[in-house]
Amino acid sequence: MSWPGIERALVTYLTAEHGVRVVTELPADLADVAPLIQVVRIGGPSDDEDPRVQIPTVSIDYFAADRGAATDLAEAVDLSIRRLAGTVLAGAAMGKVRTLTGPSWRPWDDLTVRRFGATYQLWLKALTA
Repeated sequence: MSWPGIERALVTYLTAEHGVRVVTELPADLADVAPLIQVVRIGGPSDDEDPRVQIPTVSIDYFAADRGAATDLAEAVDLSIRRLAGTVLAGAAMGKVRTLTGPSWRPWDDLTVRRFGATYQLWLKALTA
């Protein structure tokens, strides 16, 4: 299996773990389809000598109808992300997981949904090029 990239790997993993729709791009009908998780790589380096080694920075947003549901989803996913250390995910050996910003409220203009988010740095090595 070739490495699909951190966004696709986390979409597959989090969908299976939580049974909630996980996307990289938000749908236009967000309020109608919440709860929903958005996963986006927002940076992080690759090793110039071995591009299979990456340290992606990933932002994860959680959308739900109310603050309690958004909080619960964020806390559950936080545990799932931190359990990745020492596992193999979609063809990559997952190393260290660092929480840069733990689950917390993030502003959102649409008052029919509530948004929480967290930011992580993941150390990984793809098992194939």
